[in-house]
Amino acid sequence: MKREPSIHVLESDLIYIFKRLGIKGPKKTKLLVRDVLKAATNKSLNSRAVIVSTDKIKRDVKKITTASLGDTKLLNNLIFFIRKKTNGFGVMKIKEGNGEWTKLKDLSKVCVDFCNDFELGKKQGFTIYLEIALPKISSSRNLLTKLINMYESICIIYNSQKIIDNDNEPRLTNTIHDYYVRKIESQTGLYHSFKDEPNVYKCFVGVKEIVNKYNVPFQMYIDAQFIGLSFTESIATPYQLITEKAIDRLNNYLFKNKLKLDLPDNKKTISLKGLDILKKIKG
Repeated sequence: MKREPSIHVLESDLIYIFKRLGIKGPKKTKLLVRDVLKAATNKSLNSRAVIVSTDKIKRDVKKITTASLGDTKLLNNLIFFIRKKTNGFGVMKIKEGNGEWTKLKDLSKVCVDFCNDFELGKKQGFTIYLEIALPKISSSRNLLTKLINMYESICIIYNSQKIIDNDNEPRLTNTIHDYYVRKIESQTGLYHSFKDEPNVYKCFVGVKEIVNKYNVPFQMYIDAQFIGLSFTESIATPYQLITEKAIDRLNNYLFKNKLKLDLPDNKKTISLKGLDILKKIKG
């Protein structure tokens, strides 16, 4: 296919060209040139090479020239279908070329980064990102900006969900969770489940790893945390259950109650590998 000719010239050069073509009279030439440039504003070529002089302009140009059109269109379709399925009405696709299209390109880059971080295919990764983020947004005002700004929190939530999904003893984890929340309920009268909060529920996966490692009943372990923090007159939060200090509280509990865990030598101390696991779960 023959390439269509195009130009990119300065206003002063265009005035000179018009004069060479026989359009005379300085005022008439300048007015005509400005009318041409004004009419051509919306016909600019995004793919043309641009010389930039500042870092900010350089970043903006990079967003325009390197964003994948296929990624942006895929994301546009997914946003439409997911929102349509949820809201049912009043949902429209973003039209190419309008004010939101550049933001959609920025969001597509964020979603590609998400896919790369977690080794996901684009359609799968885009869908996961949107299905986590969209229910958390109460208003569609500045929707794309909100979706972009949620990148870090979405990564944390998805990583937490992966820890939960990879749990090899989900029933035990669930039992530990239930014991913890019922212990709080017995003191406050309020029952609050964390099963729909991946960032918190993953802590109980961590508790399960600890009690399995040290062969300690989970009831004793959780009781030790509440007793160890009783001086603060506050509850032991799920995050406090999986810190290094949580092991100290367990040790103090065992010492005060003259209890001793019968463990092999290789389980009597926290290994560096074990600490890495807890830090990962703590997130």
